[in-house]
Parts: sequence; structure tokens; C-alpha cells
Amino acid sequence: MSSSRAAMLRRLITHRHRSIVSVCDGIGSPQRQLTRHHYSNPHQGYSNPTPDLAGARAFTSLLSTPWPCRPRASLSSLSFFSSLAGRGEDQEVEVLDMDAGTVRCAANYAPLTPLSFIERAAAVYGDRPAVVYGEARRRTWREVRERCVRVAAALAARFGVARGDVVAVLSPNVPAMYELHFAVPMAGAVLCTFNTRHDAPMVSALLKHSGAKVFLVESSLLHVGRAALKRIADSESNAASIPVLVTISDDAGQDSGRAADYDYEGLIKSAPSAFDIRWPADELDPITLNYTSGTTSRPKGVVYNHRGAYLNTIGTVLAYDITPMPTYLWTVPMFHCNGWHLPWGVAMQGGTNVCLRHFTAAVIFDTIERHGVTHMGGAPTERARLKARQGFQHIAMEEADVKDPVTMESVPRDGEVVGEVMFRGNTVMSGYYKDITATKESMAGGWLHTGDLAVRHPDGYIQLKDRAKDIIISGGENISSIEVESVIFSHPAVLEAAVVARPDDHWGETPCAFVKLKDGAIATEAEIIGFCRERLPHFMAPKTVVFEDLPKTSTGKTQKFVLREKARAMGSLTKIVGNNSKL
Repeated sequence: MSSSRAAMLRRLITHRHRSIVSVCDGIGSPQRQLTRHHYSNPHQGYSNPTPDLAGARAFTSLLSTPWPCRPRASLSSLSFFSSLAGRGEDQEVEVLDMDAGTVRCAANYAPLTPLSFIERAAAVYGDRPAVVYGEARRRTWREVRERCVRVAAALAARFGVARGDVVAVLSPNVPAMYELHFAVPMAGAVLCTFNTRHDAPMVSALLKHSGAKVFLVESSLLHVGRAALKRIADSESNAASIPVLVTISDDAGQDSGRAADYDYEGLIKSAPSAFDIRWPADELDPITLNYTSGTTSRPKGVVYNHRGAYLNTIGTVLAYDITPMPTYLWTVPMFHCNGWHLPWGVAMQGGTNVCLRHFTAAVIFDTIERHGVTHMGGAPTERARLKARQGFQHIAMEEADVKDPVTMESVPRDGEVVGEVMFRGNTVMSGYYKDITATKESMAGGWLHTGDLAVRHPDGYIQLKDRAKDIIISGGENISSIEVESVIFSHPAVLEAAVVARPDDHWGETPCAFVKLKDGAIATEAEIIGFCRERLPHFMAPKTVVFEDLPKTSTGKTQKFVLREKARAMGSLTKIVGNNSKL
């Protein structure tokens, strides 16, 4: 390479407004070779450092490398690529195929995010009703988008919310809850919604684990929110670790009862008039943090990204045939998996959200008639039956399978061999918050391990057998707790039942059933055991029956890990004495 050309490249590379990086994967195929040209504006809040001369020498060395490991880029092409970089933003230009002339740049690539749905809704459906609440409150898409931007501005200006900060919300399905699904990510922050049935100790624990900077609480749940914050204050010496409390109320002038509180509507009114939406720098940036219900252990924080939320929203809209301009009645809690992603889905279709704080059957029927509801969440018996045959693959999910978790091979489609249900695709979570060990375990082998055990039938039907932790191994035989529970449930006196393993010196484990009877019903342990033995192989019938209320999560799921501890504390039912004889 001539010295003049090298000098020219050095000046180009070390230009204070640009940095250029070339990458070659060494495969040798022109279609797979990639040249990255990265340009950054130092006047933005972030930019790549200017490369030093060592970087220039590395680039010069790369250009002198023989083909096919060297991208064929001329100075004229580099100048052309610099013109493709977006102005005022940190942009990256990728040469996908030099011969074909294809690139990835600001003109043809932007991170996928559901924030784009409300931008389009405000532009295309600006005057259509976006949110309806009660008799008088009705806002258009243009108005809702403006409110979301103002909330984002207030979060950033008033509370210093930055990219990646967590903003927690405890609220029923009121308009503010809907708006926060857009406003929080507009501020670059991560939305964390709590179950409205959580008690103060649980909310306190989740606030501490999430590190939430701001905590928005609807007025009817303010007693829970304040009690949770008090628990944090009593245990933390650092006041900065206590999130700021913002009250959501129907009456913007309502006194929250605490001088340090902020009011949601007040924040909107006093927000800065100008705010630039903080679009994700990368589509894998987090958008939500949702906590599991904790049926098997403490709740885990599931981190979800902008790309997954965008694609899952599209998949949900298509799968449930949500046509353009629907009227959607909010019966599904928005805190539950972000309302199946339909806060974003309704915006995508330019529809109307009918919000309800509380509802009964009468309210639902009246609302359907009054507002012409076209869609709502529910579980009709017939649809539940149709969906009962597992194996339904979500449109945005690439693959679902039943695999041997040791070999990672698919189990035979014979309806006999048990494996673990696994899936992968663009809608899978980014990981468990602050728990890299659990993240690695759940994604081992490039598949998300669900912990559900199942068989696969010749027609592809995936039949769930049990949770991995709920399988009982007695005398070398696997016992599905689900199968035992289904038999116990069929007893006329039984209201609820859960079966776990009780340790046994001889059998290893035996089934132990925890049963709650219907009001006024009577049944004995011997009766339940005999009932099961008539309908199951004898080794599958429970050896122990305990009558009591079952421990539940706030979402109504049975906490089997609590029952396992109780069964473990009972000790072995069979006692081994001298000469290995049983008692």
C-alpha cells in the first residue's frame, strides 16, 4: 500500500466526527463478509472514542490482507458509506455484500419497538377515540400520545429517570396504566407492573429487587404501596434507595395525604413542553420487567426486550384476529404479561381501549352494549376445549419441541417417551433479572427450558404430563402428580387438591395429597386413597392425605414448594429397621 494512501486512510479514520471499523469473518465467502463503518456524532450524549493510530495501523493491515479475507472497499466507497450515516445519531453502516451493493444503515434499519405503534396511531388515527373510561372520559390517539410524551418528560426531568431505570406500577386497568405502557419506555426506562393482589411484604420485596426509581400507585391501592415503602424505609439506611411515590387518582386535585407524594395528572400538567422520545439504541434493550408468581420458589424477574414485544404484539393481533379499529374491553389485567401485549396491539390497529377499574358480569354486558365492544379477553369453555390440545404455536415463535434435556434430542413422536417442553424464537425473554445463573440454566443448549414434562404424539400434539419438579419417583416408577390430582378432583367432596412427593426410606418417594373439601362435605383419608386406587395403578395412589387449605400465590396458583416442605417435614412413611425389614 502506498504511503500516501495509508496517510489518507489514517486521516479519515481519526477524523473526530467518524470512526471506521472493518470486520471480516474469515470464511472466504463474499456473501458472508461484512464491513462495518461506524459513524458517531460527538455532540450527542454518547459517541465512540476516536480511534488512535494503533487502530489506523490495524485497519491498514487489514486492507493489505490478501483476498478473500479482506473486504474490497475503495476510498470512494468509504466516502459513499459516510453519506449513509444518520445525522445527529450514533449510526452504523454495514456493507452486507460489496458486489451486490447492499448495506444496512439508518435509511433501511431501525430497532423494532412497540413505541412505533402509538406514533402511527397518532398520525393515522389521530382523531379516533383511543381510551374510553366511564361516562365522561374519552381521549383520542393524538391526545393519548401527547400525554404519554409528557409523562416521559416528567419522569426524566422531575425524577431523573434515565435509560435502563425501572419504573414500577401498582394499578388496575385505568387509563394511566395504559398510558404507562408507552410513557415509561419513551423515557428509555423499563416498565415493571405489579399484581394488584400482592400484599405489602411482596410489593416491598419486588421494589427492592427491581431497584425501581419511581413507584406509581393507583389511589385504591395506596395503603399497600405506602406500607411497602415503609418496610423499605425501616430496613434501608440509604434514603436514595426508596422509590419516589406517585399517586394515580381519578381526581387530579385529590390530596394523596403525604406532602412528598406526586400526582400523575399534576406531573402531566407541569411536564416540560419539549421532550425527545428516547428510542431504543438497540432493539434488544429491555422494555418490561415482569415477575413470575413464585409457584416453585421466590418470584423471578423476567426481562423482555423491545424486539420481542414488537413481534409478540403482531403475533397476538394476528392469532386472535384483532381487525383494524377494534373496540377492546379491558378485562385481562394489564399487569399480567402486559395484558398479553394488547396495550400495544390495540394501538397497532388504531382501536379503542375501554378501561374498567372493577367489573362484574352486569358491568361487562352493559359496557359491551354501550360501546360496541368487538374484542375482550376471556376463557370461554368451548375455546378452552379447542385449545386444550397442546402444540399451538404462536405466530412469532420459531419453534416448539419436546426434548431430552440431557441429550437435547427430540423425543420420539410415540406418545410414550417423556421429555421437557422447550421453545425458542424472537419472543423469548432476555433473561432473569439479576440472576445470570437462572438465565443460563433456562437457556442451556440454545432453547428455553420450560420445566414442563410432556410426550409428543404422532400428529404433533404435545401432551403435558407434569412440571419437572412435580414428578414423583416411587420405587423407580415415575408418577405424574397431574394425573393423580385429576382423579382426586373427580371425587364429589373435593374442592381443591395438590399432590407432592413425601420422602420414603423404602420407596424413595410416595405421593402425598393435600386436599381441601367443599363446604359441608365430609371425606376421610382412607376414602380418598381407596377412591384413587380404584382408578389408578396402586403405586400411583397417594399414601398420605392431608386436609387443609392450600397455600396460594396472589394470582391464585398453588405454591407447591410450600407443600413439599410440609411433606418433607413429615418424614418417611415407611421405616426401615434391622435386616432391611419395613415397618
